[in-house]
Amino acid sequence: EYESTGGFIGGTYDGYVTRSPYGSIVGGYKMRMLDSENSFIGGGDSRNANNSEYSVPMSLAPNSAIVGGRGNVISTGTTKPVTSGSFIGGGTFNTIKSSAHSVIVGGYENTIGDYDAGKASGSRAATIVGGEENSILISPYSFIGGGFNNTIGVESSLDNRSHGSIYSAIVGGYNNDIKGASTGSFIGVGWANDIDKSNFSLILGGTSHNIISSSHSMIGAGESLNIFDSVNSA
Repeated sequence: EYESTGGFIGGTYDGYVTRSPYGSIVGGYKMRMLDSENSFIGGGDSRNANNSEYSVPMSLAPNSAIVGGRGNVISTGTTKPVTSGSFIGGGTFNTIKSSAHSVIVGGYENTIGDYDAGKASGSRAATIVGGEENSILISPYSFIGGGFNNTIGVESSLDNRSHGSIYSAIVGGYNNDIKGASTGSFIGVGWANDIDKSNFSLILGGTSHNIISSSHSMIGAGESLNIFDSVNSA
């Protein structure tokens, strides 16, 4: 412990709690907490996949918790907003950055935050339940249930990039995307479905569907159906 009033370390190997009043680490390998008051690390392992580097699992993340897992990180990027009150349950290499009140329950390489960690953006109050390589990027109040390589938001670091897709959801599936500032849109399941620049639009399932530059539109199921530049279409 270093400069942490009321801090507690109870069994971690080479761990520390620094400038984190009332922060606690119960166990694990090289688990570290920095500038994160009232936070908790239950255990786990901070090593990367090659066992060659160590992350700081909790950094500038007050009132947050990591229960276990390997390589999981809750932190604030080089700019604010501060990641406060966020939670990772377990899994491997999951990250919440600059996204207050957000949750990753488990899974592998899931991300809530911003594609560019250097920008002052995040995904406040977002949730990923599980799955692998799912991302919510600058899209507050959004949700991914599971699946593989599903994305809500903007995979870009350009200054003129589009805004995120707030209030949107993907339940599961593979390689589904909601992007282009598509507010309040939804993909149920399926494969390679895209909603782009389309508010309050819906794809229930199927394969290779696209809703682009539309609003209040819906595709139910099937394969390779498209809605372009439309309103109230189905």
